[in-house]
Amino acid sequence: MLQAGRCFYCRGPLGARPEADHFIPRVRCGVDAVENLVLADRVCNNDKRDLLPGPPLVAAWARRNEHHGGRLAQLAKASRWDTDPEAASAVARSIYSHLPKGGTPLWLGIGSVGKEDPATVLAALAAAGRPHGRLLVLPGSKLWHVFGTEGRHERSTAGINRTRG
Repeated sequence: MLQAGRCFYCRGPLGARPEADHFIPRVRCGVDAVENLVLADRVCNNDKRDLLPGPPLVAAWARRNEHHGGRLAQLAKASRWDTDPEAASAVARSIYSHLPKGGTPLWLGIGSVGKEDPATVLAALAAAGRPHGRLLVLPGSKLWHVFGTEGRHERSTAGINRTRG
């Protein structure tokens, strides 16, 4: 079981009414893939709102996606939901790499927002072993997912442009 009936954030029991939360807030990236969703209890979900999670949570999210990637893809297929692990990871890397150096407010848990260096988040993402691309946001809010530095861009059905080598 992916979360064993526990809130992704506080690890407390989910109860009868768990909420799906966009780990990287949808308002910041628009990625609705299953890899960007976690189950949370109402208190954690309401407290986190549209804040970016801090390093320990990002590390747990990246490990979850790496360890349970196949299961997440199965769940997405069964429920006709989007799945795009590379885009979810690339969006996270892009967002955190553009935060101010030396500390930025990140959500660490209920009632806790701390100033953390984005480099620690990027290190946690790198440790998960995902491919290292970068996400560029171009004018008009179109997302381009670039793997490497060479190749040609193709428009996918999901509206994400990928480089093919």
